[in-house]
Amino acid sequence: MIFLGLGQVYLSRPGYLREAEKMLHRGLNLCNQLGDKRGTAIAYSRLGHLELKHKRYPKAIVFFQSARDLFADLKDMYYNVSGLIDEANLRYEQGQEQEVIRLAQEAAKLAKEYGFLHHAARAQMWQADALLRQGHIETGMQLYCETSKLVAENDFLMKEVLERVSKHIKHWEAEQPGLSYAFIQAMQRFWEQVDPQRQQTIVWEWLTKVGEMAEVYRHLSGRNREGPPMIL
Repeated sequence: MIFLGLGQVYLSRPGYLREAEKMLHRGLNLCNQLGDKRGTAIAYSRLGHLELKHKRYPKAIVFFQSARDLFADLKDMYYNVSGLIDEANLRYEQGQEQEVIRLAQEAAKLAKEYGFLHHAARAQMWQADALLRQGHIETGMQLYCETSKLVAENDFLMKEVLERVSKHIKHWEAEQPGLSYAFIQAMQRFWEQVDPQRQQTIVWEWLTKVGEMAEVYRHLSGRNREGPPMIL
């Protein structure tokens, strides 16, 4: 469906939410006219993300739940699991960490059963984020360790793991300095489980782009230098 595709493109670009909304509603209307339940469900899901970006949470949850209901009727497990992750994302934005953990655990379990690696990783990341926000540093970082192993061969997802971890580092250093040392220790255990070749070819390339991670890297590597140690 071209309108839904255009809506997704606009949704992913900053400053184009109005255009995204127009395209998604046009797509939704057409899918309803054609009786295309799958297209309607996809439109609901993307409109949920639109409302999430606007921080209109009540509208977002209505769209997400409507999408999940349709995907359940269609027995589409891929998008059903995706819907659980979408709702976990929304609940995280609302500060409902326990609900995030519940939804993420359910999504990860289903994703692993059906072999949806991408969904399993995303679900575990949301669960880890919620645990870290609650102050469960060891448990949250251990879950990130497990996720890094799960996505070891996927460069895109590995970078996302590191990006999300960096946000927590920034939070602990800025908001809860008393816990920062414990977090650094947990981060060190995480770092040690990243394959050395990944540190060289993927991790540092990404870390270079994120200024707040540079000092953390030097702390973990034990070297006062601007790049990763050479791999001999």
